[in-house]
Amino acid sequence: MATPTNPGEVTVTINGKKYTLKSTLRAYRAINALGPGYNTVMEQVRAIDTSTITQIICFATGKLSDGEPEKMEQAIFENGVLSLVGPVSDYVLALSNGGKTADDVDSGGEEKQGNVASA
Repeated sequence: MATPTNPGEVTVTINGKKYTLKSTLRAYRAINALGPGYNTVMEQVRAIDTSTITQIICFATGKLSDGEPEKMEQAIFENGVLSLVGPVSDYVLALSNGGKTADDVDSGGEEKQGNVASA
């Protein structure tokens, strides 16, 4: 289940616990390197590659310390990965655009007033 938060952020619930996927430059670089490139990452998410989805969630939440990725993978396994594919896809798409969704920019590619992605 996903809940919209700040621009460029998505909140997912895994086993009843909420995690906010944040758009940061660190996450942007790390997730891009998974592909390589965002098109490949999106294909991996759509293919329900649980390793990629786990890594994205860990990069986006900062859960990178010893043992945290393994704990996250276990939680995702217990939760079921299918409910995360849509929200993670939405997050990756916004992240690839500097944390902005299509709704955050006007038809000319300019950021709409009041829509600022957090860093």
